[in-house]
Amino acid sequence: MRLQNAVCAVVMAAAMLAATAAASPLPESQVPAPLKTWIAWALHDRDLRDCPVAHDNGAVRTCDWPSRLRLELSGNGGRFELRTKLDAQGWALLPGGDKAWPQDVRVDGRPAPVASHAGTPALYLAAGSYVIAGGFEWTRLPESLAVPQNTGLVSLSVNGAEHTHPTRSADSVWLGRSAPQDLAGDRLALQVYRLVDDDIPLRVVTHIGIEAAGQVREERFGPVLLPDLKPLEIASPLPARIDESGFLNVQLRPGVWSIDVTARAAGPVTDLKLPQLAAPWPAEEVWSFAPHNNLRIVEISGVPAVDPQQAQVPTPWRSNRAYALKSGETLHLSEKQRGDPHPQAGTIALQRQLWLDFDGRGYTVRDSLRGRIGDQWRLDATAPLRLGSVTLDGEPQPITRRSGDDQGVEVRHAALELVAASRIEGRVSRLPVNGWDHEVQGVDTVLRLPPGWRLFAASGVDNVPQTWVGRWSLLDLFAVLIAAAAALRLFGLRWGGLMLLMLLLSWQEAAAPRWSWLNLIATVALLRALPASFRGGRLETWLARYRMLAALVLLLLAIPFALQQARSALYPQLEHAQIPLNPISYQASLKHQVSLNEDAASGEPRPEPMVTEPEQAKEEGARMPTEAPSPPMAAPAVSGRSALSAAQSQAEAAQLSSLRKKAMLAQQAQLSQQAMRRFEPGALTPTGPGLPDWEWTAADLSWSGPVSGAQDFRLWLLPPVLTRLLELLSIVLVAAMLGRCLEWQRPPPPRARGG
Repeated sequence: MRLQNAVCAVVMAAAMLAATAAASPLPESQVPAPLKTWIAWALHDRDLRDCPVAHDNGAVRTCDWPSRLRLELSGNGGRFELRTKLDAQGWALLPGGDKAWPQDVRVDGRPAPVASHAGTPALYLAAGSYVIAGGFEWTRLPESLAVPQNTGLVSLSVNGAEHTHPTRSADSVWLGRSAPQDLAGDRLALQVYRLVDDDIPLRVVTHIGIEAAGQVREERFGPVLLPDLKPLEIASPLPARIDESGFLNVQLRPGVWSIDVTARAAGPVTDLKLPQLAAPWPAEEVWSFAPHNNLRIVEISGVPAVDPQQAQVPTPWRSNRAYALKSGETLHLSEKQRGDPHPQAGTIALQRQLWLDFDGRGYTVRDSLRGRIGDQWRLDATAPLRLGSVTLDGEPQPITRRSGDDQGVEVRHAALELVAASRIEGRVSRLPVNGWDHEVQGVDTVLRLPPGWRLFAASGVDNVPQTWVGRWSLLDLFAVLIAAAAALRLFGLRWGGLMLLMLLLSWQEAAAPRWSWLNLIATVALLRALPASFRGGRLETWLARYRMLAALVLLLLAIPFALQQARSALYPQLEHAQIPLNPISYQASLKHQVSLNEDAASGEPRPEPMVTEPEQAKEEGARMPTEAPSPPMAAPAVSGRSALSAAQSQAEAAQLSSLRKKAMLAQQAQLSQQAMRRFEPGALTPTGPGLPDWEWTAADLSWSGPVSGAQDFRLWLLPPVLTRLLELLSIVLVAAMLGRCLEWQRPPPPRARGG
């Protein structure tokens, strides 16, 4: 048992550390002492903590930073020199491809083998800065040469002619032509707009419009950040970074570009000052202000307002107020009121799923509440609902108890998007409609019953759910009573009662014979009421034949019904909700269902194994988890194109699968890390009960209009034992009544009058 616990702990630690490599790093001081010795093993080949995250996806980190690429090419080959930096060990992409594979590659003067990484030549290197040199061989100069997409500066020389402005696409450089020469030299024009988002914390988005001409070069301007603001992300089509001084360094190419830099404030903000900035930074900027009146109401002063349309503010920001600021001016934010003085009334809609336990001794509940909560900043679940886990805006929340036994969570935003997993313990017949201490505007509940359970009736529900009682219509009741009264008149009190009981049990069952009973009983009644003058005649013969035909039709309908009832009684887990009434289509549906069940029994879907090794580990060969970490061995250089094309499809497919799983793990880890940082170190966010995903019998229950937390409803459920007994009893009663109708004999003819 100790060995199993140790193995589980190691696996969980490895998964958590590997996932957090794509999210915010976990300090080693917070790792439990028994797991610290496993850090190096868990992060082997996956220690990406020093790599910056992508601006549009926090789960993706970039570790390879190629800066300058020099290409000297001719008709029979050429050389290249690439300067790159890796923040973590991994793949350094090289120029070239399948038709122009790099040869004689050296890293800082030492030979290095080249491998294929996702169809691109690459080297697997440790973290650091490198100068990579190599050559190409070809019989004819290609039209273009593939280069790493994130390469910043490219200089090209073809047959001794220098191309000062090589034409580039997203992932290649054209060798036969160059960009038009800029006779006027290097030019750079900037246009800056800022969006002040008065959220918590306050954020400032700086939009920099760039018009560049001239040579490919690196520019440094700024500082781009306002005083006392911390950078969050950079969205740029060009390689760009912010240095320690707050200046923006951009590897610039000719063209029109736009860069967005997002920063946040470390605390409350009352003043935002535009510092003195040197050229090429513009002397005047246009700022847009996005208020959040539900958090605070501020008054802006110190700068003049301008028309957003005429100032050519970016289109998504034109609905906000705009102000023009010159270097050295300050935007003053005077706080007038905290919070929303007139909050909107709460308009919350509740969507709930109820899973009854297989033994009927409790319910698992999943609640989804969406809307506006108004001026209430806490939600409590009322008895008998017991909270297990709560996520608010996708982040796990700690469950607290304010008074008594009610559990709840704190809500800090008027816009509510909450998902809760709860339990209701015990054989409870009366359930809460709402279950929360806040009035909701509507409730939609899906009740899911395990195999063998039946919903007999429900009270306190606005709609008419699919219960046994709710499925009866006036026409159904009329037909059943007519058939029972006819059986009473024809066969006596005992058989009339059995007919009534049989129809009550089978009428609402799928594939049950219904109207054929009336047909058969009507035929029997006609034979009974036939006058003596027609006895033995052609009419009686035809009626007798029709009675046999009606009995045969009833028998054809009763056989699949009996099979279905027997199967449901013996194996209730094979039941399905929809069964066609036509016996032929029923047989086809039954065969289809049986084949699906056989497929499920023979080949149950299994969860795919979690991929924790990077793509390069697959090319190097599998390692046992207990082996000590060893430096990865890159694949030998491949000169032929056949081996590359053969392994390319497999590598791409494996990499795609690996990246998807890594992104999913990283996203989950990032949400978890964000939630951990939001609360105190000792705060606990429980996982709650596991939510089922099975579906058998389901009933839709709904309530419209305001629903208070004290409103409840009642369910009458039939347990599997009683359901099985009633299903078997319905088979026996159908067979008995069918036999009784076939055993009826014609009464003896009346005696002749007189002598």
